[in-house]
Amino acid sequence: MSAEFGVKLRDARAILLESAILKLQDIPLQNLIAQLNKQYIEVEVAEKQKEEAEKKWVKNFKVFQDFLFKDDLKYSHKPKQLNVIMFRLGSYAFRIEDSYFHNEYAAEIFAFVYPGIDIVNIFTNIIIGDLAVDELIFLRKIIQYDKKKIDFNLQGFFKASNHPKYKTFSQLNNAIYQTFVSETIPENYAGDSENPAESENLCKKKLMLLEVQGIDNVEESLGLFEKIESKYARELYGLLVCDEGYPFIPQRFALNHLKDNFGSREHFRIYVSNTGVLLVNLLNTELYKNYEKYQLQIADCFKDYEAEDRFGSHPDIAGLEHGALLAMERASILSVIIQDYLKKDFYSVDNSMKDIIENRKNLIEIINKATNINIDAMSELTDIILDKLGINGFVKKAREKLEFAEDAIQIKYQRRLSVVTAIIAVSGVFFTAMAIPEIKDCIISLCDYLISLGN
Repeated sequence: MSAEFGVKLRDARAILLESAILKLQDIPLQNLIAQLNKQYIEVEVAEKQKEEAEKKWVKNFKVFQDFLFKDDLKYSHKPKQLNVIMFRLGSYAFRIEDSYFHNEYAAEIFAFVYPGIDIVNIFTNIIIGDLAVDELIFLRKIIQYDKKKIDFNLQGFFKASNHPKYKTFSQLNNAIYQTFVSETIPENYAGDSENPAESENLCKKKLMLLEVQGIDNVEESLGLFEKIESKYARELYGLLVCDEGYPFIPQRFALNHLKDNFGSREHFRIYVSNTGVLLVNLLNTELYKNYEKYQLQIADCFKDYEAEDRFGSHPDIAGLEHGALLAMERASILSVIIQDYLKKDFYSVDNSMKDIIENRKNLIEIINKATNINIDAMSELTDIILDKLGINGFVKKAREKLEFAEDAIQIKYQRRLSVVTAIIAVSGVFFTAMAIPEIKDCIISLCDYLISLGN
């Protein structure tokens, strides 16, 4: 690769995350697993291979320990926390058609199902390797925004040999979501569970996490990232927001977008935008090696036998270290839930009082989730992601919806009160009239006449 494409980045990898709302309640878990096994060749469920899975692809997902897995399990409408069922659906290879990129890339697919909150997240993990900044930006455009057509090799992924020729990651993810949609559509529903449009119309959120484990021409010392940001602010900004025009932006503009970051150690920083996360995780530096050596010495002294698992190897999945992927996923879940609720006509006076009150209760729950989210010690990172993804703005809109819902309840109440008042008034006139003998006799005669007509 030519040096004209910017500074070289080492050991790059990416996660394409898509979150979607599906109606999962009352679906037997075994039915869903059976459906996945029909569609995919190498389905793994985390509980069945829990020990191996935790080592291989669930490392650092500490909140994912409470699995829902029983033979007779029905999805519950009330989540115990954020319970999750994790599936590894398999892997495939792909090339980019008619492109500067000639390599074949490997992708590994996971689906995380959250029954209690009606969410299915699809993760596509891609090992990229060494690329220059410009190359990685354009590759991201292809993967996240379908900039070019993709030649997928799905022979080891789907069981069916006659599957459609998908040409973008969006098309392929829609096909994966269709597996879940086919289980969630009731038999009496008029829609077609095999129609891809059913999955295309889901309320979704798509984000990308990029992890870079090395940057060329960086002088190692304490204060490493202050030097990196000073030297490569434009490049980092370009990677973060997927902007190939980064060489022409003002330095102060780039630095301003990078200032809200998270890094509890000298060897990594996490940057966030409204399109995803950039993790610069410099594992190939002497700075990190010295840190790892120090941690292992401390662990040996205090007989912390789990330290070798934490420092001896690094996961192949982008963003698992330092909580970057976990925080991004949680923010994505909140984002898609809030988007789905904001689309609903909560305050329509045509809704029943019961519906409006239920919607109001749901809105309060959503606001509480968004404002009270906390992931262990990562609250600072989570706050940054929530802000950059516009969750705080969503909360403001949700509060406005809540006010409208309260107004709608008041209108419904006033209407109901007016009707009751009218009924009481009419009833009062009727019973007053019945108390007058002459009017009472006329009403009785009229009723007898009407009854005789009916006979």
